[in-house]
Amino acid sequence: MLSGPPRNYTRVSSSLRRGQVAGRPHRTFGGAVSRRSPFVIELSDAQRHQLQALTRRRTAQQRMVLRARIVLAAAEGVDNADIAGHLEVALNTVIKWRKRFFEEGVDGLSDRKRSGRPRAFPPSGGGRGQTARL
Repeated sequence: MLSGPPRNYTRVSSSLRRGQVAGRPHRTFGGAVSRRSPFVIELSDAQRHQLQALTRRRTAQQRMVLRARIVLAAAEGVDNADIAGHLEVALNTVIKWRKRFFEEGVDGLSDRKRSGRPRAFPPSGGGRGQTARL
């Protein structure tokens, strides 16, 4: 579902009906649990342009494209569960990236440094023991 031409987010928000996830009724719709996120995303024109450009870039990492799509849909006012269902990701993923963007902006969408020992060889496989084998 994530392959193909970039999505127009005006279509995304109109194609998602309230109370549905992936075309099926959502089980928590109408219950006592609030589905509104406390992290309301409001994009400036520059931020919106930057995120839309990222989703259209053919050489962009797919994880960055997904994060940009999550933020763009959140800025349109789509609920977290609806975004998760439409983009086929876990609800916790949507919550995480929406919160991170709210707190840190566009820079928050990139990966953070991980703890642990740094890589001994570059990711290109140019290190010892990475030669072609017959």
